[in-house]
Amino acid sequence: MISKGFKLIGREMDITVKSVRKMYNSTFSENNVDLNIDQWPILAVLYDYNSLTQVEIAEHIRRFPQSLSATIKLLIKKDYVVKEKSKEDMRSYNILLTKHGREIVETAFPYVKKLREKQWENLSEEDYVKFFSIIEQIRNNVN
Repeated sequence: MISKGFKLIGREMDITVKSVRKMYNSTFSENNVDLNIDQWPILAVLYDYNSLTQVEIAEHIRRFPQSLSATIKLLIKKDYVVKEKSKEDMRSYNILLTKHGREIVETAFPYVKKLREKQWENLSEEDYVKFFSIIEQIRNNVN
């Protein structure tokens, strides 16, 4: 039998993740930023690295490469990214941020920054350190 504490932790984590996702999506929508929370990390990592394969993007944002396919297709359709054959490995494609993609990241970033600050409101540096220590341990436990 699973203890009540374990059930509560799982439920609270799920509720928190859903609340954060909703907060980001609502903020983007209210401010006419044509993005959602699933698209943001892909664009943000491309903004930092310019050109990555789908596998490299997945490694950076800790998702499975296959789970990114539909989102990348949508980002291509929105003209935020382009897909080009790799010059090093003709079987592979590089994903690159377009000018329009750079603009949307630069538009979204101030909102993302405010949301992150809001998430840490009323929490101390000690809380921050403890949180990351716990998250890291959970990640290590499941990897």
